[in-house]
Amino acid sequence: MSGIKLTYFDGRGRGEISRLLLTAAGQKFEDVRITFDQWPALKAKSKFNVLPNLQYNGKTYGQSMAIAQFLAREFGMYGKDNEEALRVDEAVHILTDVRTTMMKIMFEKDAAKKEELVTGAKESIPKALKFLDELAVANGKKGFIAGSKLSIADLLLLDSLDTAKKVIPEISLNGLPELQKVMRSVEATPSIKSYLAKRPVTDM
Repeated sequence: MSGIKLTYFDGRGRGEISRLLLTAAGQKFEDVRITFDQWPALKAKSKFNVLPNLQYNGKTYGQSMAIAQFLAREFGMYGKDNEEALRVDEAVHILTDVRTTMMKIMFEKDAAKKEELVTGAKESIPKALKFLDELAVANGKKGFIAGSKLSIADLLLLDSLDTAKKVIPEISLNGLPELQKVMRSVEATPSIKSYLAKRPVTDM
């Protein structure tokens, strides 16, 4: 198999979930981080003119969630069967909505519109987290959102919550004991623990 290369900006954003998945899977990969100044010259050469791009088995792939979901399936982090995968997908879609909300806030330049988005997020995100806590409870309180081992859903929770707290610091898991347990499970995973300890500090 050819080497794995993931290309994204020098930040977390839409590329971080794939970095986390590859790390959790124990896969060596080339983590290519480009600057925004480099992007105009590279855009036309990138798959679909967007980042991240994944080079895998000699082929290049685009679209952040397509890449992440492929990696999760490829390395056994998408549930043990179709029904478990459905539960994973429930969480993934909830968290994708959370991330979309956060991205809108982060890139909104109009102060009034940004404040309006923040107000809405302060209502919608706690609801989303409560739904996820209910999924973790329904999973038998195993310390994972779905199934009995780490999945893309758990890693996406880690990444999404980190992003949400950067935008709205008061967002928390208070009163959500099962999600707290999930976070402890993720953060205690040796490869993830090591990665987080060494992860570059970035603005996004």
